Amino acid sequence: MNTIGSLKDWSSVLPITLLILLLVIGCGDPGKGTISGKVTYQGKPVSSGFVTFVPEKGTPIHADIQSDGSYRVEKVPIGLVKIGVQPKSGLDTLQSSAMPRNPQDYGKFKGIAETQSKTAIPPQYSDPNQSGLTYTVKKGQQQYDIILK
Repeated sequence: MNTIGSLKDWSSVLPITLLILLLVIGCGDPGKGTISGKVTYQGKPVSSGFVTFVPEKGTPIHADIQSDGSYRVEKVPIGLVKIGVQPKSGLDTLQSSAMPRNPQDYGKFKGIAETQSKTAIPPQYSDPNQSGLTYTVKKGQQQYDIILK
């Protein structure tokens, strides 16, 4: 008598099922984080510009700052990141593609920039290597408000 679900049948299906499950879960994938929050300077929203997250390994990731100071950056590698805030000036129309891609290049963007609301931000915040701003990214969605003083 042949029964469905015998131990012999399961012994051949189980390894394949486990392999598929591991592939779906993403075994070995370190993951990425999505960070959102607000950028403020002296308690007021920074109304335009870019936020840059520089992971320990990999390329910098940029996100636009919205008029209410909010930002959202996706696909940031988990771990410690350095953060820079580059406001747009009334005369400057920098786009995220024009932002430096290498941490060594941020020194070229120093100088006090003014946002469209004419709020001066100290120049060290433009350079992630000099800003003193860091964050430890975790896998998944998270909130981090960037408070500049």
